[in-house]
Amino acid sequence: MPRPKRPSMQGKGAELFFSGDLPEDTSTDAPIAPEPGTESEKARKKESLQERKLASNIPSLHEAFSEVEFVVWEAALARMDEPGNVPNTFRYAQAELDAIDDLVHEVRRGFKQRIAKQDVARLALNLLITDFVERREGSFLAAYLSQQQRKSGR
Repeated sequence: MPRPKRPSMQGKGAELFFSGDLPEDTSTDAPIAPEPGTESEKARKKESLQERKLASNIPSLHEAFSEVEFVVWEAALARMDEPGNVPNTFRYAQAELDAIDDLVHEVRRGFKQRIAKQDVARLALNLLITDFVERREGSFLAAYLSQQQRKSGR
């Protein structure tokens, strides 16, 4: 980034020392835009375009969810406000752990945000819990239990 030009001091030595006035500062604190056609301007435009594409691909919450799903989402987020500070262990299939790793990697690349595997697991668990609390027989958990019951022939 080029430096702003300083005002010339040539021929003003006596004025500086004896008049008490300083020359006017022509520099500004505003960032200087990259020169048109330079690599930095091209990179900035490319990054801005990628951000706009990403933002346009993400629907608003009301567009993405039905009313019931939105209630479940809000309740799950409220549960996520409490810090997860109690250690516990669950057993997962290797494919499930790989999927969480892939998801975390995709979020870091695509959304340029960091998310912990623990937060992914907690969010999924809280969504399942709040879905069951809100929808009972229509919940994912009830559907899973029904499917398990059919598999076992009960």
